[in-house]
Amino acid sequence: MTRYCHFQQSDRVQIAHKLRDVEDYLFQRVAELGGETCRLRWVVDDGWPDVMVLLPGRAFMAIIQSTAHGLPAYRRMAAERFLDAGVHVEVIDSRAAVDAALRVKQ
Repeated sequence: MTRYCHFQQSDRVQIAHKLRDVEDYLFQRVAELGGETCRLRWVVDDGWPDVMVLLPGRAFMAIIQSTAHGLPAYRRMAAERFLDAGVHVEVIDSRAAVDAALRVKQ
């Protein structure tokens, strides 16, 4: 007889799946708006933005991160480096955050 064991996914895995869905939603929405996205892989520093978003007339970097416990210091410092260089950085943790980031800033 075969037994099937069902294991609950850990919180970390569930969060990773949720963030992957959020990232997929970001890619879909940007494409619908006629823009492009680029998933970034950094060679050097941890904490740097995950996605570059190019929309007609504007661009920004996105950090895809759960903010349930706040943004970790290393990610905050990386975002500040980009902000100091004049590059806008959005922290995205949900579909609502994607929609807010993509709204045209007046």
